[in-house]
Amino acid sequence: MGFSYVSSVIPPRDCKLRLTFENGEKKVFDVKPLLSQRPWQSLNDLEFFMKAKVFGCSVAWDMDTDIAPGILYENSIPE
Repeated sequence: MGFSYVSSVIPPRDCKLRLTFENGEKKVFDVKPLLSQRPWQSLNDLEFFMKAKVFGCSVAWDMDTDIAPGILYENSIPE
């Protein structure tokens, strides 16, 4: 299945990323299911979670914590 790259991200306090993809689609990705897994455990810190940004074609928080664009696209729901 094809996917699109992330063009913008808004990290609300509910642990759901509001995403806009380069194809214009707006979707919501729930991060909660990942919070118990490495390397995403650090996202339990709300201050750190709120630092989400577009890095390259995906979403990242630092050099060790990111989520691939295909995962974001295929596992998010339309806004």
